Amino acid sequence: ERHRVLVPPLFNRFLAWSFPDLSMRAGALEPEKVNTVYEGLHMGQINCVVCPDPKTVITGGESTVLCVWRLVAGGGKEKHRQLALREVLYGHTAPITCLAASTAYSLIVSAAEDSTCFLWDLHQLTFVRQLPKHVGPVKA
Repeated sequence: ERHRVLVPPLFNRFLAWSFPDLSMRAGALEPEKVNTVYEGLHMGQINCVVCPDPKTVITGGESTVLCVWRLVAGGGKEKHRQLALREVLYGHTAPITCLAASTAYSLIVSAAEDSTCFLWDLHQLTFVRQLPKHVGPVKA
């Protein structure tokens, strides 16, 4: 489904984005119900999200930056998971259009409307290299 990603390892929870209020929402698949709304995560719309493991969420969007978040348990009476910003990755000069991540290779791949595609180290959260430019914008 477009603008939705399942959260590992059981893939029974989801994150959804691209709402008019610029929020990202989390919920359970059975029953399909949103239980958390995250607001103010990016300047502008979130275009893509990837969850490489149960505690990591990576977002990219109109702001041209990648944000790496840690899912942490809510404190006190709060039972819903909260997002804590781990790192902001800069490099793109146009909106980010797609993301992929691999825990096996410790890689994040991000692509943007400016025809750029970057590789990032998933564990160190650092830039690795830029792939040769594509002919046109990169979209998933």
